[in-house]
Amino acid sequence: MLISKKHKVIFVHINKTGGTSLNQLLCGRGNHGRETIKFNMHHHAPAWMIKEKLDEEHPNMWDEYEKISMVRNPYSWQVSMYEFIKAESWHGDSRLIRKMTFKEYLEYFIGDGQLLPINNGRRKDDLNPFYMSQSKYIYNDDNNLMVDTVMKLESFQDDFNTLCEKIPSIGCKDVLHVNKTKHDDYKTYYEDTTIKKMVQEIFQDDFKNFNYSTDL
Repeated sequence: MLISKKHKVIFVHINKTGGTSLNQLLCGRGNHGRETIKFNMHHHAPAWMIKEKLDEEHPNMWDEYEKISMVRNPYSWQVSMYEFIKAESWHGDSRLIRKMTFKEYLEYFIGDGQLLPINNGRRKDDLNPFYMSQSKYIYNDDNNLMVDTVMKLESFQDDFNTLCEKIPSIGCKDVLHVNKTKHDDYKTYYEDTTIKKMVQEIFQDDFKNFNYSTDL
């Protein structure tokens, strides 16, 4: 999550979709304290949670600011998430996931398609953003999109250029993908067709809402 006072932008940051790169494009390195509004909230908080907090502390800001987010192909997204958690020892599930195959990870953590609770000391009803669909981040319970602009990692540069045209203060620049997780071609993780079907079923809303093909 990033709220830029300079550009009047609220960025709903979905895990492993290029959000760190977009953060830097919006605020640069080291400028977050001067240009952003900070909350005691998970930096991958969903849109509804951000809106709820803003409505309490900064009335009208949600309506006045441009709301943006970025998504990616659910197939590649889940591979990136799996490899990221395995590689990051700070993550609470890293040790467990290192022992799992990709299929076991999907079955154990997100196989039921439900959100898993997280005890992060902030709110009892906070949600674990690592195990929820991209749609859950930016759609409300009535299946209404809560953001104004949805960018795609696959068309990051073009989408960013369009955003800059809409908000000239951002200033167009070349996109550099930082914090990129290293892994083999994501398609190799789906040689077992049952895994492909699992992702299709669990993230069916993402395929539909963001117009991604279920073909590999």
